[in-house]
Amino acid sequence: MQVGSDGVLSCATCHFNAGADTRDRNQISANLSDANFKANVAPNGSKLGGDNIFGNSTVPFTANDPNFGTLIEPPDANFNRPGHPTFGPNYRVIANDFPLNDWFSPTELTPRGPGVTLFEEMSNVSRDTNDVLASQGVRFTKFVAVNPGSAVDSGTPNADIFNLATPGTLNLNGRVRRAMPRNSPTMVNAVFNFDNLWEGRASFIFNGVNNWGFRDQNSKVQKNVNGQLTPVFLRITNSSLASVAVGPPTSNIAMSFAARTMPDIGKKLTNLRPLGKQFVHPHDSALGSLSRATLNATGQLGGSRGLRTRSYCEMIQAAFQDQWWNHPDALAPVAAPLTATLQQPTSNLGDDDSHSSSQVMPEVKVIKGAAVRRVRHVDDDEQGGTGGGTGGSGSETDGSGGAPSGACQGSAVLATGYTQMQLNFAMFFGLAVQAYEATLISDDTPFDRYNGAVNPVRQADGSPCPAAGCTPIFPDPTALTDRQLLGLDLFTDASTPPDPAQQTHCADCHVPPVTTGHTILDYQPDDQGVPSLAMGEAIEFMFMGDNGEQANYDHGMYNIGVRRSGCGELSCGAEDKGRIANSPFTNPLTGKPFPVSLVELTALREDLSCNTPTGCLPPDVARFIPDVPMLPRRVTNGAFKAPNLRNIKYSGPYFHVGDSATLRQVVEFYARGGNFPNTNLHDKTVDVEGIPLLMFPEFDPFAAANVEALVDFLANGLTDKRVAFEQGPFDHPQLFVANGSPTAHPEQDSMMEIPAVGTEGRTTELPTFLNLDPQQP
Repeated sequence: MQVGSDGVLSCATCHFNAGADTRDRNQISANLSDANFKANVAPNGSKLGGDNIFGNSTVPFTANDPNFGTLIEPPDANFNRPGHPTFGPNYRVIANDFPLNDWFSPTELTPRGPGVTLFEEMSNVSRDTNDVLASQGVRFTKFVAVNPGSAVDSGTPNADIFNLATPGTLNLNGRVRRAMPRNSPTMVNAVFNFDNLWEGRASFIFNGVNNWGFRDQNSKVQKNVNGQLTPVFLRITNSSLASVAVGPPTSNIAMSFAARTMPDIGKKLTNLRPLGKQFVHPHDSALGSLSRATLNATGQLGGSRGLRTRSYCEMIQAAFQDQWWNHPDALAPVAAPLTATLQQPTSNLGDDDSHSSSQVMPEVKVIKGAAVRRVRHVDDDEQGGTGGGTGGSGSETDGSGGAPSGACQGSAVLATGYTQMQLNFAMFFGLAVQAYEATLISDDTPFDRYNGAVNPVRQADGSPCPAAGCTPIFPDPTALTDRQLLGLDLFTDASTPPDPAQQTHCADCHVPPVTTGHTILDYQPDDQGVPSLAMGEAIEFMFMGDNGEQANYDHGMYNIGVRRSGCGELSCGAEDKGRIANSPFTNPLTGKPFPVSLVELTALREDLSCNTPTGCLPPDVARFIPDVPMLPRRVTNGAFKAPNLRNIKYSGPYFHVGDSATLRQVVEFYARGGNFPNTNLHDKTVDVEGIPLLMFPEFDPFAAANVEALVDFLANGLTDKRVAFEQGPFDHPQLFVANGSPTAHPEQDSMMEIPAVGTEGRTTELPTFLNLDPQQP
């Protein structure tokens, strides 16, 4: 919680419920990434323009930008659909608000194909909005400075559209926390993903500075080479979780006051007590041995907050090689790293700063600094510290977890006010968060026990394998109920007719056993991080539904028509570009930004017009890209990762926009073949064409049984009991998260306590979103 500028926000704030976010108040974004509202010039203060109107209908509203003045299609009052007029900042959603894009007959096939008009495509729509159910972050504030010894930064409030005085219009009065432009994906099993986040902007290659990996050609970390502080390149493969971790802490929507950098965060955290504002359960599977808390006879926590380790500085010294933090005292100035060429983003979310960072390291000059100290554990509080770091009296939202006075600096203090340790803090932070999240592997569901394991990584009771290895875990035919077995059969198309039109195609994208396709297992990268096309499936092709052409796409990334991203009969509507979005770094050979998509990068690699051996990519970028021929057509527009489905019961609302509140609503989406299949026809996957076996369950008992079985398999057959009850390794320290604000006091937060849990877990199952039954339509 000390990472956020306000001393409240943490990475776990948006990932506290089975790795996801189920809060219900102040979670609505007006859709800051909607490119249809191209005349809006970032009224929200971020790099995004987009829509600043809450709850507005987009049928046919997205085609008619009210700010641009030119109607793309004629308005038709008889065709307009209601939006969600109650939506706005601090609104508390209810079950009746979902799905956001609602239908008179939710399993009736949505019209699509050549000649189908927008009016025909949308004739069954009863309600619509482009708003997003996401996660609330920070109040919009300009960063001023770190306050030594405090978890709360100094800042100046900025006017924002997220306010209760004039919602959607900039105002300093009545401001509440901002909401991000996308729903938060689960971090459980995210270690299996090749790139991470919805469109994969968290790179498989970690550069130690930001989330963009090799796309940032000038990202460097500071290494002590024989006493000389030297900027060096860092490129770590298989590390997209580290790339994820370093984005939100500097986002002025997610966790940070605007313009704060990772070295600023390092300056704050290196001398704060770890978890200084939170109780850590003495039985915590990862941190219990370092906890300062105590358990009384009734199991209640007491004692002190935080860890016995004095500071994050000492933890860094214990975990990382000295050369990355031990730069000695006064040396001659050294050259600063080259600064990256930044292009002001003009597209939508792929170019925003909500989970992204394009930081440039501060200039490096050396002045006399502090001595190096090694990690030391203390159980008392006699050295000082404030707020939550001094016993159990500090509140969850004030004070700080300050470390005792005299805590280590780690290296010389530079003229900019940063130490080498603080300059490299993004590297430490990213790799440390990744090391923890890599333990969050859910692999013990009824589905897993039904299949068994030939080479298990632990024994059937969960205990570690002996030195000689574990004996095979034999399949348990009773692990799934009869209804769940029917659901599995439908999910995998094991017994469905050979006609593809009669199949669900679920497993085509949500590939078992991980239940997603954009994984390291699929991409098979070599030791340099280049996907192996001989063994893997990184770049695939499909026959497109509009004209039968073949097109390349990034494996595991699909346009399924949740929201508009393409051109229909009369209109275009790119609400979110998805995988086709760009990074903020300019390709010197084209003068355009490097794309996020591997397919688009590979096309540049094969482009001969730049007359270089590596096509239209610089060699230090091309080295991570396959050298293979590409088709002329590529379908990356509006494509998003097929998420893993394990423990999906607890991770609603669903899809990248939070459209659906229950798994039944998700199944109905696929039954009708998507929301905008005709508008997105040029880019949409052919695997989402409607599922006759699931249509009209209100009239067909056979379809009703199929729908219920598929939902049951998803909700219960894929649930790991350890996740459901937060047993180790899914236990965690205490956390406080904001769930909106009191209506009369928008400047305050309504805080939810997520109690500290030890390895034994909690006594009750995690809640679903809005406590809804997964079977509820």
